[in-house]
Amino acid sequence: MSHAFTRLLGWTREEALSRHATEFIHPDDRDATTRELQRLGAGEVTLEFTNRYLTKGGDVRWLSWTAMPDLERGVLYAIARDVTESRAIAAA
Repeated sequence: MSHAFTRLLGWTREEALSRHATEFIHPDDRDATTRELQRLGAGEVTLEFTNRYLTKGGDVRWLSWTAMPDLERGVLYAIARDVTESRAIAAA
């Protein structure tokens, strides 16, 4: 759980680690996120996947992910960008 991730969502590290990761994902995006995680678990690379996360205050943040699994080491490398503002501008 990175400092940037907890800062973005407003949770402390301890609060974040005490919850299941899916609790932070917007309910409407949980199924798609689960499917994407299954693809990553099968060794597929994610070039771009966007989903919504819930902040501690109840706001929604849009994150765009790039992820690469390393199955040999059992590690998932992932980078997320907060695209909330750019999505709002595009919708206006």
